[in-house]
Amino acid sequence: SSAQAVLKDPTVTFAALETARGGLLRFGLGYDFANVGVVLNVAADHLGLRDIDTLDDLAKVKSLIIERVFPDGFAVLNAEDSYAAWMAKRTKAKVALFSLDPANELFKGHVEHGGLGAVMDRHDTLCLYRSTLRIPIIHARQIPITFDGKAKFNIANALAAALTCFAAGVDLEEIRGGLT
Repeated sequence: SSAQAVLKDPTVTFAALETARGGLLRFGLGYDFANVGVVLNVAADHLGLRDIDTLDDLAKVKSLIIERVFPDGFAVLNAEDSYAAWMAKRTKAKVALFSLDPANELFKGHVEHGGLGAVMDRHDTLCLYRSTLRIPIIHARQIPITFDGKAKFNIANALAAALTCFAAGVDLEEIRGGLT
């Protein structure tokens, strides 16, 4: 109901909606299609709700988010998640990958073949990739939620957020401003 309230407001031109697994199972997506869909991870700490007892079951539930992205949109996935390649096959959208590890094979292959991506480089700078074009965004220490670059899970979240915004056409300076 909160997603519908936001989407029915005629003044809204851009909305970022969290679609948690519990909401998906109880109420569905809350929208028909999106321009960008994001799955941060498939993790065991999300099991045990409404007969979702295996990671395979959870991956099927979460993949609904990227299955309902327009074909000209983007499915943003965590290249470090073991379900990322499987999920990428379940969407008609273009795929964008993020990773904390610049040596991640799935990420590297994706950008080398023209894909959109985001990674933290070896100097702890968050970078976007459009194919092999590297676009430095910001150092991890400059993002307050990373606690001086120490909170890796929040760096991963920042990568996902920056990549999502980039895929949606948000200006680079606005992305930097949002991260800081």
